[in-house]
Amino acid sequence: MRSFLHILKKIGKIALIIPIFALLYFLSAWMMASLPLNEEQPKGEITLFLVSNGVHTDVVMPLKNDIFDWSDVVNPKDTLSANPQITHIGLGWGERNFYLYTPEWKDLTFSNALGALSGLNRTLIHVTYYPFEPRENS
Repeated sequence: MRSFLHILKKIGKIALIIPIFALLYFLSAWMMASLPLNEEQPKGEITLFLVSNGVHTDVVMPLKNDIFDWSDVVNPKDTLSANPQITHIGLGWGERNFYLYTPEWKDLTFSNALGALSGLNRTLIHVTYYPFEPRENS
């Protein structure tokens, strides 16, 4: 009987610890989200586009604008084509094997899906250069 009471006490402590950790987690997230950051960023608007092939999605934005110049980070002149007509850049991020071996849904394998969902594999950033602004619904 004594060991049973000991087990119940341990279960009770664990049952209290879980909600306390959850409360501390949400409290700290709320506090950090309330901190003001980047208040002196330049004002302005940038048009962003979402471009998808049905499997992968890229965020497409102007290569250069008053706020940021992406060519300082990923310059199109460093590519094989070195196309000087580039006006927009598309960035996508994801699990490496999923990006490389799943260009279409028919190419999806169980192991690639599991690897992408696990979050344990290597990731990559996919960069696409556009010599034009993407058209809506294209």
